[in-house]
Amino acid sequence: MIKFNNVSKTYSNSKVAVKNLNIQVKEGETCVLIGPSGCGKSTTLRMVNRLIEPTSGDIYINGKNAHDITNTDLRRNIGYVIQEIALFPNMTVGQNIALVPELKRWPKKRQKKRVMELLDLIGLQPHEYINKYPCELSGGEKQRVGVARALSADPPIMLMDEPFGAIDPITRARLQDEFLVIQEKIKKTIIFVTHDIDEAIKMGDKIAIMCEGKLIQYDTPKVILSNPRNSFVENFIGENRTIKWLNLLSVEKIMISNPPKVSINEKVNSVLAKMYNSGIPYCVVVDNSENLKGFISQKNIIKAKQTNIQNYICPVKEKLKKTTPVAEAIFRMFSNNTNIFPVVDEHDKIKGLVTTEILSSCVNNLNNNPGIKEEQSINVSAHC
Repeated sequence: MIKFNNVSKTYSNSKVAVKNLNIQVKEGETCVLIGPSGCGKSTTLRMVNRLIEPTSGDIYINGKNAHDITNTDLRRNIGYVIQEIALFPNMTVGQNIALVPELKRWPKKRQKKRVMELLDLIGLQPHEYINKYPCELSGGEKQRVGVARALSADPPIMLMDEPFGAIDPITRARLQDEFLVIQEKIKKTIIFVTHDIDEAIKMGDKIAIMCEGKLIQYDTPKVILSNPRNSFVENFIGENRTIKWLNLLSVEKIMISNPPKVSINEKVNSVLAKMYNSGIPYCVVVDNSENLKGFISQKNIIKAKQTNIQNYICPVKEKLKKTTPVAEAIFRMFSNNTNIFPVVDEHDKIKGLVTTEILSSCVNNLNNNPGIKEEQSINVSAHC
């Protein structure tokens, strides 16, 4: 989709910003550019839509040289999100989002339909937000609108220059998670600039680590974590590589999948029989409408004196998404003082369970295998 072929940029003061860059970003991939300040990452991103012209080399988009595309056509077909957001203050949210479709002379009805779709996609109530002005929005809401505007004409490519950099850490983490869910649906080809290695690991399918205009390593996050090319990359990644691995690993990969379900009115002997048959020492407790009411463990009921299970049910304190990083699951488990979490899909349907035993086994596995390669899986027993 995007190919850099020996691309360089030298400014009039002879400063070399980018030198002989060769990378390829496949369709639907997110490529994260990262490195120290002044390494050339933002210059690289801006050369894609020719906000900065390369001094030498070529950039190909879908096999076509970007030099052969007019600036207007190029930029109207590439979404662009920046840290400052830059919403037009005299325009409503709807007008800001519809800016590029308006320039492309889409019919008004089509523009409004697209705006409503995008507001729903980014998690803002369409009828509530479409007529608001930027001054009425929080920082996180403005950033969402900025993303929606970049998506408005459904461009195949998006450029994102530190899009979440000016937001508080809690909102930033939430927007990262939400954008990953959106990207799973829309599959855009994205070049994403950040100075935060944890964000790069979380957001990128590939990471390009740069220094003084040169590409040092271009690999998947897993390969970079397990096989840094040199001491610069190793130092740039920093310490606590195990924690970074845990941020890369989702709970879907380690959870107890499809745990046995029992009715809230079920008897102890019946529940124990289901545990023994499944080989899993936990059951999900549901009501007659299949709503999750809690969990029950073999440890809690094996010596139960009562015949029904209602007094042995552990309540649901919080739910994890399938995409929740293992590191976050560990933090939330300790913060909530619980030893079990349900894992749900995008429709809030239960898909699995994560327990302290599983998380502990996962951490021990990583600590004992510091050189895990990308193709190796992490085997974690679901049983206590």
